[in-house]
Amino acid sequence: MKRFAKITAYLFVLVALQAGVVTQALILWQLKGVDLLPRPVQAGYYHSVVEKVQGVWKFKRRDVYLNGVFTPAEVYPSLAP
Repeated sequence: MKRFAKITAYLFVLVALQAGVVTQALILWQLKGVDLLPRPVQAGYYHSVVEKVQGVWKFKRRDVYLNGVFTPAEVYPSLAP
């Protein structure tokens, strides 16, 4: 009885030129002499599309989703004019 096997191997090389990325954001402020710890003032995330151009990854598009925009006077009333 002869034994034989056939082995088939495939090598796939995938080259990505574009990718979708989701990044979380947390913005903290800390006023010297007022806050002992950083104070969170915003949170959100970014939806980005990056593409590879001449071997370097660059942003093609970036959408920002934050829970609000604050000024220092809104967070620290003592700084209000």
